[in-house]
Amino acid sequence: MDTGFFRKAVRIMGSNSHVAKDLVKKARALCTVSRFEHIMGVERLAVELSRLHGEDEEKASLAALGHDIFRDLPGGELLRLANVYGLEPCILEIKQPVLLHGKVAASHIRNEYGIDGDIFESIYWHVSGYHSLPRLAKILMIADMGEETRQFTQAARVREQAKSDLEKSFLNVIRLKIQWSLNSEKYLLPETVLAWNYCIGGADYVSD
Repeated sequence: MDTGFFRKAVRIMGSNSHVAKDLVKKARALCTVSRFEHIMGVERLAVELSRLHGEDEEKASLAALGHDIFRDLPGGELLRLANVYGLEPCILEIKQPVLLHGKVAASHIRNEYGIDGDIFESIYWHVSGYHSLPRLAKILMIADMGEETRQFTQAARVREQAKSDLEKSFLNVIRLKIQWSLNSEKYLLPETVLAWNYCIGGADYVSD
């Protein structure tokens, strides 16, 4: 275990340091090595951005540590857990269950630790985005896209832009998510379209 991380966690997390430790243990047990390194990179950047923009560092740390704990589970297990937590996957999530990992993680953390509010929303929506998200959720999505272990060229721009302009960086994250879906011919969740339209001053709904 990284004792340096736990010293930092106790300093940042206060009374919730035991939750941070549990989430790290779950990430180590359930995730690949590269995924675990990504989670820790997201945690570092989310805390840094929260400090810069006056958000709660403790909440940012918890959201980051929990956001991908189920990312590497098989699709069948994600669908099973979605059923356990009373989620109703859309047809796209049924076809591509990895899209559920944020919703399942948020539900698990709320059920296990009683954590709700901004932390829940941040983890729940980090895969797709959504309209009118709290700033903590935007920080998590930016950190998820821009943390230092990311290899694609846009990651550094996302990371640096967020330090001075959180909203522009968030819009760029949504743009990149849409471009990636189009370029790779992957499903584009309607909530991502909602987020884009909302951010550029449009409607907060998707027409039938």
